Amino acid sequence: MSNDNLSEETIKTKEEIKAFLHKHKAFYGPIRVQAAISHDKNGWKVIVAKVIALHKSQKHVDEILDYGDFILIDVGLTSGEFIELLDEMVTHGRLRIRNGPQILVEGNFSDKVDFRPSNDHVFQTSWPTYLYTFNLTSRGTTPSNPLCALDKPLFPDGDMAIRSKMGREIANRLGHIFIFLPDYRAKIEEVRIGSKEITLKISSREASLEEILGKIYCEGDVENIVQSDVNFDDNDSVTVSIGFTPRYLYTCLLLRDTGEQLDFRKINLYWPAPTLPKGVVLEMKSEDIRQLILQGENERVEFKKSVTEDIVKTIVAFSNKEGGIILVGVDDEGNVVGVSEEAKLEEKIINTIGGRCEPTIEPEFERHVLDEKMLLLVKVRSGEDKPYIIRGKGPYIRVGSTNRPTTRYELDELYKNKFRSPLYSFS
Repeated sequence: MSNDNLSEETIKTKEEIKAFLHKHKAFYGPIRVQAAISHDKNGWKVIVAKVIALHKSQKHVDEILDYGDFILIDVGLTSGEFIELLDEMVTHGRLRIRNGPQILVEGNFSDKVDFRPSNDHVFQTSWPTYLYTFNLTSRGTTPSNPLCALDKPLFPDGDMAIRSKMGREIANRLGHIFIFLPDYRAKIEEVRIGSKEITLKISSREASLEEILGKIYCEGDVENIVQSDVNFDDNDSVTVSIGFTPRYLYTCLLLRDTGEQLDFRKINLYWPAPTLPKGVVLEMKSEDIRQLILQGENERVEFKKSVTEDIVKTIVAFSNKEGGIILVGVDDEGNVVGVSEEAKLEEKIINTIGGRCEPTIEPEFERHVLDEKMLLLVKVRSGEDKPYIIRGKGPYIRVGSTNRPTTRYELDELYKNKFRSPLYSFS
């Protein structure tokens, strides 16, 4: 048997993956292979699969959940075992993982490798990663019936099983084999944005600080542009003065001897209420918060005198649009009334949304003192898994300064945008 529709580009990509594994073999450990497969009259087929090269310090415990015509595989292979599997898959259109059944696999790799930054908000990878995607010509069928066996965990259906074991980000992209090859040399740990300075903190694992060069491009208004090199030397956190509040920021890490890019961040700052990706912190000053209040409630700003169950509507509505900030301790007229410093408001909000929002929403919290009164800022990112709903009520969206249920058309648009959006964008 062979992969009849095999492209020359796919053969080149296969060799590129093998070369990458060889180049980075010094810091790779087990190759973790997760796959959901199902059986029909034509044999076993892959529904979706995820492969990731673990760091040498990581261990892996194999698990295989066999539900008859549906199997969830999670095993750790050596680099050699994975390369054999890759050759068999690409060249012959089949694969066998450990002692499992022979699986029919036909398709081709995407033409372009996708370089994902660390703290990737789509695939949840913590280190910068090269992603190779094998697109299946035909995939297995996900069972819609409950998965029930005496010695195995219960799942309502195959989709829930894949989501539980492989992650929502994979469960939403069936029909592919994703191969993640992380670069464990260095990554951007945090970007802290002040009103006139940028602090870049990195984490080095397989490269020394002296081997790494940082670069920053910062843009404010039309005439405000700063381009700067960042030398870490013996300090993993460096502050660069820029002299203005940035509107756009691009930063990256390079290897000094080759110029190879190790990691990057591209950040658009929405004003007056920016919501930022993980690992990016905006240090809001009192004057920034006061400006938010003076401009009043809008599509990205909400005032709350106190925390009530109604806050869940705003959190869901922000998640379904462009995100936003809730200022708790400010009344509807924009008066700063403050909140109790001892009150466990963060915990109350988490508990309020925890059992009512689907998918899960994780806001960020900051406390600030304004006019000698404590305020709680609740930062909500634009969601990556829209639509978000309130159980029993459905999805809400933000329109102007109000939250309202979506119309049928708006709900259709949320689904359309979800499936045609680029895999990665902070813009």
